[in-house]
Amino acid sequence: MLNCISCSKEKGDYDVWSNKIVIGATYDSAFQDDDIIRSMDEKSVICHTCVQMIIDKVNEGRK
Repeated sequence: MLNCISCSKEKGDYDVWSNKIVIGATYDSAFQDDDIIRSMDEKSVICHTCVQMIIDKVNEGRK
């Protein structure tokens, strides 16, 4: 089990994004500039739910 860097909940390895480079390459610069994403190191993981919340927050800021 892995702990999400954002919500700290235990997640299975199929529930998380574990590579900051993959996350950065997959999304835009506004997403990459989020404080949570920027604080990730090579061992950090973030769950799908938290990734979606960051995407929603970024998109809301664009309106």
